Amino acid sequence: VPSSPYLKPDAALVELYKLRMMELARPWIGITWSGNPELSTNAKRSLTAGQVTDLCDGMPGTWISLQKGVASLPDRLISVEDGLASTMDHAAALIENLDLVISVDTSIAHLAGALGRPVWTLLAHSSDWRWMTGSAKSVWYPSMRLFRQPVRGDWATVIAEARRAMLNRAAAESSFAA
Repeated sequence: VPSSPYLKPDAALVELYKLRMMELARPWIGITWSGNPELSTNAKRSLTAGQVTDLCDGMPGTWISLQKGVASLPDRLISVEDGLASTMDHAAALIENLDLVISVDTSIAHLAGALGRPVWTLLAHSSDWRWMTGSAKSVWYPSMRLFRQPVRGDWATVIAEARRAMLNRAAAESSFAA
C-alpha cells in the first residue's frame, strides 16, 4: 500500500487556481461524474447531469467541475479553468486547492487520493477490483471515502448517503459550512 500523498502539484499552478477561486464561497467542492465515454463500462460507473444536480442541490459551497469534454455543465456547477491547459498538472493544482473532491471511478479519484486530498468516490455495484468490497475505506488512499451502490444501478442511495455525509461534515466543521 503506497503512502499518501505521493504526488505534489506545481506550486505556481496551485497559486494560480487559488487566486481564481478566492472570491468563491467555501467549501470548494470539485466533482467528476463520468469517465472515458469510449470505455465499454463507462455507462455503469457514470452519473447523469440530473443526478449531479440531485447531489449538489441545496448543499453548501461552490461546486467546481473537474469533468473534461462536456459542452454544458449541470446546474450549480462552474468551471474555473477558462482556457487554461486541460492537463493532469492543472487538474492536480486545482484539486490541491479544493476542500473535497467527489468523483465516480475515474483518474480524478486516483489523482486526488495520490495528492492526499479528501476525496469521496462513488462506486457502481460491481466496481473495479481495486476498491475491494464491503468497506467505506480505500486500502490505496487514506484520504478517500467510498460510497457504494447497494444494488446495480442504484445511484439514488449513493447520492443520498453522500448528501447526508456532506451535511454532517458541514455541521461538524465551521470551515465547511455554507
